[in-house]
Amino acid sequence: MRAEDAVPNLGPYSNTASATTPAPPDTEPPSAPGTLGATAISSSRIDLSWGPASDNVGVSRYRIERCQGSGCSSFTEIATTPSTSYSDTGLSASTAYSYRVRAEDAVPNLGPYSNTASATTLADVLPPVGPLLTLDSFNRANENPLSFGGRWGNGILGSGERGLKVDSNLLAGGKTATTTAWWKPTQLGPDSEAFATIATLPGNGNSFRLYVRLQAPGSSAVDGYMLLFTQSSGTDQVALYRVTNGALIQLAAADRAVAAGTVLLLRAKGNTLESWVREGATWTRVGYATDSAYPGAGYAGVGIRGKTGRLDDFGAR
Repeated sequence: MRAEDAVPNLGPYSNTASATTPAPPDTEPPSAPGTLGATAISSSRIDLSWGPASDNVGVSRYRIERCQGSGCSSFTEIATTPSTSYSDTGLSASTAYSYRVRAEDAVPNLGPYSNTASATTLADVLPPVGPLLTLDSFNRANENPLSFGGRWGNGILGSGERGLKVDSNLLAGGKTATTTAWWKPTQLGPDSEAFATIATLPGNGNSFRLYVRLQAPGSSAVDGYMLLFTQSSGTDQVALYRVTNGALIQLAAADRAVAAGTVLLLRAKGNTLESWVREGATWTRVGYATDSAYPGAGYAGVGIRGKTGRLDDFGAR
């Protein structure tokens, strides 16, 4: 722009100024989130995860809604999060909850809901009840192979596993490879526990084992469940396994430092498997899994890998 007088004479130009007309308002909502999943972690916690939604200007957050029951329809918003996962805590035990999620952009535009996902919290966790029933205290000087008057069968996986023995009032392995035995006189019910006390740690890379619900022990076709404690140069690990035809399938694992004097316990109750440790008088559940492959009664057993580890006071009920 420039000025002009009456003659007219034209003056010099002003500076140049620029402006941009505003963009039309964003009215495009985000897409629905990807498949929503819900997993019960404990008696008071359910974990949620879902795939990301898409949006032309980007998703700002996700709104999470919940209702009580597996087929409920009266949802209430409980949280927002920028991530694609959420842990819902403070829930009631043995209770079904349903969830749905929708995305929101910065405007905010709300997108459509995800699918509805449901999960039921676990039952209240009850520690093992004392006193524990000791089946063999190993209070004898020497016994090789382990027998206790024929009450033990050596080699849960058959001839490939031998060598458990009693050495100076403790249960020991007779070779570096895994040595195992099962308690022959009694087949325990479906809800059962097996335990043993760590007298001497097995050494880095070596392990202790507890078994419940064993089917066909003494053969390579053995089935059942196993707790595996492995000593490590880092943090020790306590894991739960399903045993199918002698092959191990890991169901859960937890890092846990364990010392000599600790009691290891494997519990099977319904479809739930739990690993426990007792230090002094305090029980702590360190892992759990759900599995329905072997729901029936079975035998209990014990195992050691490595020559240095020693166990005391095996029991099952």
